[in-house]
Amino acid sequence: FESSTGIVTSEFAPAVEKISQQVNQAEIKERRAAAEVELVNARTQLLQFGERQMYDPQEGMLTKKGPAAIEEQRNLQKRADMEINNISSGLSSDEQRRSFNAIAQHWRHGLSNDVSRYVLGETERHANESIKAQVEMSNRTAARAATLGNLEGINDEWAAQAIVLKAEASRKGLKVGDPQRDDLLSKGKSSFHTGIVESLVANDKLDDARNYLDVNNLEIDTDAKLKLNSMLRARSEERSSEYRIAVQDKMQDLEAYGQRGVLPPKNFLSDAEIEAAYPKSPEHVFQTKRRRDEAVRFSVESNGIHTQSNQALLAEMEKPFTGSSDPRNFAESSRHNAMLNALRVDVIKQRNGDPIAYAAQHKIGKVGGLDWNDPNNISQEMANRVQTLKMMDDMIGVKSNRALSNNEAASFSRLLRDAPESMT
Repeated sequence: FESSTGIVTSEFAPAVEKISQQVNQAEIKERRAAAEVELVNARTQLLQFGERQMYDPQEGMLTKKGPAAIEEQRNLQKRADMEINNISSGLSSDEQRRSFNAIAQHWRHGLSNDVSRYVLGETERHANESIKAQVEMSNRTAARAATLGNLEGINDEWAAQAIVLKAEASRKGLKVGDPQRDDLLSKGKSSFHTGIVESLVANDKLDDARNYLDVNNLEIDTDAKLKLNSMLRARSEERSSEYRIAVQDKMQDLEAYGQRGVLPPKNFLSDAEIEAAYPKSPEHVFQTKRRRDEAVRFSVESNGIHTQSNQALLAEMEKPFTGSSDPRNFAESSRHNAMLNALRVDVIKQRNGDPIAYAAQHKIGKVGGLDWNDPNNISQEMANRVQTLKMMDDMIGVKSNRALSNNEAASFSRLLRDAPESMT
């Protein structure tokens, strides 16, 4: 308390001093708490900046790929220094700035490590993708060259690819003589050869694929060789199956030619086609060739054109069935022979029993319809048929003077039977 003169009496001085100290301490605590909040806010601002710079889905560091990541690393370092300076300049005291700068340097070090790890990984990824793209392009070019039979093109591609792989080994710190370097080049060459074989198989060049695999066998690793051999076997079996279907279809066509008395096209079903259909079964090859020859012989005989070449072909086909020790093959051949002989008998019976109908069906000569009410038609048609019968005699040895088909003769008989007596 103060006296009337305004002077604190000695009696109350200690209490006043204590109160004053307490007020000062409270102010100090308040300032310290405010400084701590300010420092926390500054650190939070810094962390938010770092999060945006690294993870923003549009512009963040993690969106940068390849060389762009290296450029972004330099830009991010500059932006981080600027952000630290901006936040620091806004603090209220030198003590705050010193504390914040210590925090900022620790954060800056962590950010730099994170960015460096990402850039290193991205640079490695980009380099690997570039190497992979170059190797794949080289493999495709070599495969196309192989398909065209361009051996020089294959060698040129491997020479270019070897340079790329050696550069990759150097980038990884692998020196000449290092087992890892040799392994890298060995795997690259195996992959190169494997791609060529796969391309040849895909283009149905199975013989070329086998030859290439045999020539480069020592440069292809064991697993790849197993895979390629399996692929070749599977494709060979698949192609043989396709050939077998084609051979069966052609065989049916051949036998149909015989039924119609028509000669099949020259070399319609070749030995090569039959052998490709049954690559592992000589008995099937022999049996199928004999069946084909029987069908061709029947077509020639049914056609009846006895040219010198056809006579030679028939003589060759008349050789006895030999060369097979398996009775099942003999039985199969006998069955086909019996079938063809039966067809031959039917054809001969038809052309001898009804020659005009046979000529009309097989387009021999000129056979048209008869109009019994048109004398001019009958006169012209009969003249044509006389010539047709002569042609059949010359071509297939059918001797006949019957100018009417069986159906026409029956029709003419009915016509006479039903005619009025005055007309008969």
